[in-house]
Amino acid sequence: MKLRASRLITPFLIAASLLGAGTSSAAETLTLGVLAYLPKSEIVERYQPIVDRLNKSLGDVNVKLVPLSYDKNEIENALNRKELDLLLTNPSHYIKLKKTYKFIGPLVTQEVFEKGQPTAMMGGVIFAKADRTDIKGLPDIVNTQIASPDLRSLGGYQSQAFELLKAGLPIPKRIVFKEKHDLVVMDVLNSKADVGFVRTGVLEGMEKRGQIKLSSFKIINSQPGASFPVALSTRLYPEWPIVATEKVSPQTIKRVTNALLAIKLDATAKSPAGIAGYVAAKSYLPIEEVERELKIQ
Repeated sequence: MKLRASRLITPFLIAASLLGAGTSSAAETLTLGVLAYLPKSEIVERYQPIVDRLNKSLGDVNVKLVPLSYDKNEIENALNRKELDLLLTNPSHYIKLKKTYKFIGPLVTQEVFEKGQPTAMMGGVIFAKADRTDIKGLPDIVNTQIASPDLRSLGGYQSQAFELLKAGLPIPKRIVFKEKHDLVVMDVLNSKADVGFVRTGVLEGMEKRGQIKLSSFKIINSQPGASFPVALSTRLYPEWPIVATEKVSPQTIKRVTNALLAIKLDATAKSPAGIAGYVAAKSYLPIEEVERELKIQ
C-alpha cells in the first residue's frame, strides 16, 4: 500500500512542480519613459500604437508607456528611483542625462516622415517674415528680437546658436523663449519677434494644418545642398534615440532592438506622431560638440 501511495503522490508532485515553474516565468514588463514635449495625453495617443506594435512582436515581454515631462525633473526622478527600463527623449536631453546616468545604447534612432520622406536626421530653421528686406543672412539677425521654444531644444535653439558661433558671430542676447515651436512661428508672423528659431518640419507641419502659408516667411542661411525634404538652416543631427538602463538584460535588449528595427510605417497611412520607424543608432557625438562649444551644462 505504501508503494502505491508513493506512486500516486510522485506524479502529483511532478505536476505541481511544473505548474510552479510555469508561474515563475511570467511575462517581463519594461517601462518606457517618453519625454512629454506635448500634453501627456497626446504623447500616449501618438506613441501607444508604436508600443502596441512592439508588444505584439515581443510576445512575452510587455512594454508599458509612461510619458514624463521636463517639469519637476520627472525623468530624472524616475531614473533615480530605477523605475525606467527604456527611455525615448530628444538628443540634447539624452546628452545631458548620460553625464549622470549610465545607459546602454542608444539602441536605435527614431525615423520620422518629412513631406512623406523618412529621415532619421533633423536640424534647425532660422526664419523671418518674407517682407523683411533688412534680414538676409546670419549677420543680420544678431541684433534682432528672436523667438525660440527653449534653451534646451537642439532644433529650436542650440543648432542655430552653433551655426552663429561657427560663423564667428555672437549669440544674440535678445531672445524670448515661448515653450512651444508653434508660438514662435506665430510671434514672427504677428511681428512680435523679428526672427524665429524652430526645428525642421515645424513650418511645413503648420502649413499642412492650415495655420500658416510658407510664402509668408523667408529662410535665413538656407542649406539647399543638404538634399533635405524640408527647410533647413543648420547642420543635420540625429533624431531622438531610445536607450536602455543598466537593469535590462543583454538578451532583452537584443530582442527589443530587433523588434524596434522591424517597425516600418507607411507614409500614406495615418502614422502616429509622423513616425516612420526606427533605424540603427546614429552617432550623437556631433551634439556633444554643440553643447561643449555652447558651454551648455
